[in-house]
Amino acid sequence: SIASYERNTVTIVQLLSTPLTVQTFLLFLTFLFAWHSIFSFCHLYNSRPVSSPPTDIVSVTRATTLGTLVLSVAAILLRVEIITPVSLVAFWTIATFTTAATRLLLKFLIIRHRTRGRNLRHVVLVGTNRRAVQFAQHIQAQPELGYRIVGFVDDEYANAGMFRASGYTLVSSIATFPAFLRENVVDEVVNALPMKSRYDQASKIVALCAEQGIIARSL
Repeated sequence: SIASYERNTVTIVQLLSTPLTVQTFLLFLTFLFAWHSIFSFCHLYNSRPVSSPPTDIVSVTRATTLGTLVLSVAAILLRVEIITPVSLVAFWTIATFTTAATRLLLKFLIIRHRTRGRNLRHVVLVGTNRRAVQFAQHIQAQPELGYRIVGFVDDEYANAGMFRASGYTLVSSIATFPAFLRENVVDEVVNALPMKSRYDQASKIVALCAEQGIIARSL
């Protein structure tokens, strides 16, 4: 009934004028922790510059829905009367819209920034085989990823014809790579060496990157 609806509805003024109790404060802290955990579980804190807007909106909607459900369960268990079904729907709507809009705007600004050559991560590829060259061409074709290829590291080989034709630069040999890392800005190292035939070299490079706090990835 209308009377029942009015009794269970809390206006913004009433909500803001409600005294802060220990129960409400604990609920607020619990909700903040749950909200952060849910967003982390939904991978919303990960950098995904190439994900599509619909994918981002679905992820945000999933996270805000779970967060609203956690808030409603906590309100029922703690018997918090100021949290009503109407306020939960309003909270979910506002949280979903503002979070999705903010993330899309930030992603647009980041991509625009990167495509203009700013805020880039400097990457070195170890290996000059076909797989390494194709990976370099792939990330160069997507400037929104924010990577700048510094060059390649490898020893000279007679069968490196594809690499020579690619126009990329060989900046260091395997032996001089530690000195190169000390003297140049490198954020990530992508290891494309064949693991079966050059496992020792690949493992030493990973250990070297770990010592210097450089991210190391393998193809």
